[in-house]
Amino acid sequence: MPLPYPQCLGSPRPRIQRRRLAHRRHVHRQAAMNLVNLQCAYYSFMALGSPKNPSFGARLTSLLSEVQLETASRLLIDARRFCAAAGGEIPSAGRGRARSNEMIH
Repeated sequence: MPLPYPQCLGSPRPRIQRRRLAHRRHVHRQAAMNLVNLQCAYYSFMALGSPKNPSFGARLTSLLSEVQLETASRLLIDARRFCAAAGGEIPSAGRGRARSNEMIH
């Protein structure tokens, strides 16, 4: 499967002030698209049987089928949700053990 968001490869950062909401939205959007690219690359690698010497960039920019577009959009929804949530503060004294224990029980 080719990468669904090839525009994220080496794209320059826009000149937006860091404390602005537009900058944070852009960073979250880029992170989500990069995560989907990573997932698709990993799934393709596994589907090809973990080749030892793959041809570099062979299917990097070809068009996606409808099924691949649907899969990429579902992955992007989950990636946006993942990138938007910080997960909360982890206390340094307990190294997060108390929070982990709360989540388990």
